[in-house]
Amino acid sequence: MGRRSRWWKAIGLTLVPMGTAVSLFLVLTPSPPSGGLSAAPSSLIARAQRRPLPTLRGRDLFNPAVERSIRPAGRGVAIDLWASWCAPCRHETPALAAAVRKVPGISLAGIVVGDRRGSALKVARRFQLGDPQLLDPHQGLASNLGAIGLPTIVLVDARGRIARVLVGEQRGARLLNFLRLLARESR
Repeated sequence: MGRRSRWWKAIGLTLVPMGTAVSLFLVLTPSPPSGGLSAAPSSLIARAQRRPLPTLRGRDLFNPAVERSIRPAGRGVAIDLWASWCAPCRHETPALAAAVRKVPGISLAGIVVGDRRGSALKVARRFQLGDPQLLDPHQGLASNLGAIGLPTIVLVDARGRIARVLVGEQRGARLLNFLRLLARESR
């Protein structure tokens, strides 16, 4: 084995365990909702602590010649950050779309993060996702929201403030509970 091969092997044996440890830390450590603002595990962030939703503009997934934006327009919004290559996203996205249909007063928007349009379009059509679905190929929109991974759901109140950030796959009663809290508050 040459000197250069031993060097690369040593680096690989060091970096792989470090990458695994960092990944496990990020997955297993609960992240604070909405950029460090605290909330109980099953509640929204207190209204006085909420920060405004940053401007979210991007090319439309269904018609890339059109630039669209995500705004609350007087009702709560669940913003789903997803990608076709993300297995947990493919489980969560249809569950989120179904949950939003059950809760009046909440709309669903999406940000397709770091994905190719063709792949994302197939998923969006399969799950019957509506507008707006913004393309975010370089993760700029996700970064503006402070997203640290996929899937992420950002719940925005009717006044355009971030009410909760849910990181990791969300389904079932917990997801429905958050949507109902947001809808009740948005009336």
